[in-house]
Amino acid sequence: MIDFTNARLAKLGEVAVATVEERVAPLYVDDEKSLLAAAGARDQVMFTNKRIIAVNKQGLTGSKVDISSLPY
Repeated sequence: MIDFTNARLAKLGEVAVATVEERVAPLYVDDEKSLLAAAGARDQVMFTNKRIIAVNKQGLTGSKVDISSLPY
């Protein structure tokens, strides 16, 4: 779930779209295009022309992944 109250969200930095797109592209709907990607130590956010997709790695190993989508 996207946690908008967590101050760590501000520590995301812009990264190459391709690094996040490989994980979230299979979730895209018709005519959805990547616009901007941001990543932190473990979490990633992709901004598309239709929504925001957040990838949250959980657990010590990061093997459990939670993906949240927020349409515009």
